[in-house]
Amino acid sequence: MIEISRRSLVKSLLAAPVVLSSTSLFAQTQTTLTANYATTAFDALMAQAADLYAKHAGVSVTFQKPAPASGGELIKQTLLNAIAGGLPDISFSANNYVQRLASQNLAQPLDKLAATDSAWSQMQGHSTVGRIGQVDGHLYGVPFQVSVPVCMVNLALAEKAGADPRALPSDWPGIIALAKRISALGNGIVGGFFDLGAAWTFQALITADGGQMATPDGRDVAFEGPTGMKAMEVLKGFGEAGMISMSDKQAFQAFGAGTIGIYATSNNVLSNLEKQAAGNFEIGTIAWPLTSPNGLLPAGGRTGVVFTKDPDRQAAAWQFLQFMTSPEIQTLVVKATGAIPLDPDAVQDDKYLGGFYKEHKNHSGGLARAKHLTGWYSYPGENAVKINEIMIDRLSQVATLKAAPDAMLKSMSQEIRALLPKA
Repeated sequence: MIEISRRSLVKSLLAAPVVLSSTSLFAQTQTTLTANYATTAFDALMAQAADLYAKHAGVSVTFQKPAPASGGELIKQTLLNAIAGGLPDISFSANNYVQRLASQNLAQPLDKLAATDSAWSQMQGHSTVGRIGQVDGHLYGVPFQVSVPVCMVNLALAEKAGADPRALPSDWPGIIALAKRISALGNGIVGGFFDLGAAWTFQALITADGGQMATPDGRDVAFEGPTGMKAMEVLKGFGEAGMISMSDKQAFQAFGAGTIGIYATSNNVLSNLEKQAAGNFEIGTIAWPLTSPNGLLPAGGRTGVVFTKDPDRQAAAWQFLQFMTSPEIQTLVVKATGAIPLDPDAVQDDKYLGGFYKEHKNHSGGLARAKHLTGWYSYPGENAVKINEIMIDRLSQVATLKAAPDAMLKSMSQEIRALLPKA
C-alpha cells in the first residue's frame, strides 16, 4: 500500500518553493491515477497540481477530457461511464452531486482512510471541510475548491447612489434599498442581479435563515413556510431593483462592464471580475447575510470523490486528495478563482495567502463565512436535475416580477413534491 504523509509532502514543497527536483522524495512507484472534472477553466490549475504531485510523490495523475460546461454535464458523463465501465479513480464533482454519487454506490466511503490520517484529523479541529463531503454521517469526498455566495458591489455606482463605499449595508433590506437607488440612476443601469444558477443562492437564503431544503427523509420540501417566503421576498426585492432576464454569462459580463450595481453570486468569480473591472471601477463585497443565529451556507465548488474499489488505489487517491487541500495548492486555487482556502494555516502565512488577503480586501467577504459552511443539498432520486431546472425557472419568474412570491412558493413546492421519491 502506498503511504505518502501529507505533512511530509507539504514540508518537501516548502523546502523547494521555486525549483522542484525531478527526483521524487518518496519511494518511486509506477502508480498512475485517473481523474475527471468539469469546465476547461480548470485545465491549467489541474495540470499544475498533477505536475507538482508527480515530481514529489512519484504518482502520476492523468485527467480525462473535462466536461465542457458544468457540474451537471459532468454528472451525466459520469453516469454514462458507470454503465460503460469507464469510471476514473477520482472525480472532482460539484458539491451538490456528492450525495447522488454516494447513493448510487459510485462514490466510495472514505471513513477508514480518514480515521488513520492524523493531518486530516488535525484539519477537522479548526475547519468545516469535513461537513462538505459527508452523506448520512459518512465521509464520501474531500473538498478541493470551496465557494460561498457573496454580494459584489460596483462601488462607483454605489457612491453615485449616495452610499458610503466604506460602510456598505450588511443585511438584505439595506442591500435591496441600495440596489433600488442604483437602479434609479437610469442610463440602462440594472440595480441588482441575483444569480440563480443551480438554485444554489436560493438554498443559501434558506439555510442562512436556519432552514432546510427537505425533510430529513428527503420525501418532502421543508421551505414552504416563513423561511421560504423570506427568501422569495429577497428575490422580489431584486426584481424591484430592476433585475432582468439574463444568463449567468450575460450577467457576469454586464457586471464586469459596469452596468449592474449589486451582483449576488459566487465568490468563485471574483478574481475574474476584478480583472474585467480593472481601471474602470472598484468592486466591493458584502458577506452573505446570515438571518438566523443558526444560519449556515451551502458550500459551492468541487469535491474529490473516489470511484475505484481497489484498496491500494483508494489509498493513493486519498493521498492525492489530501495534497489538493494543502496550502500550496489552495493558494493556487484562491488566486485563480477567489475560492475559500481549505487550510486555515494558508490564510495567516505570508508564504501563502497572508499577503494576498492584505492586498485584496474584496476577498474578505467570502472568507468571513468560512466557519459557517454546510453541505450543498441535492434532492434524492432520479429527478434531481429536473427539480433543479424547475427551481431555476420558477425562481427567475419571481426575481423578474413575473410571478407573485406567495403563489410561486406554493406551486413550486407542489411541483418538487410530486417529483420526489415516495418510498
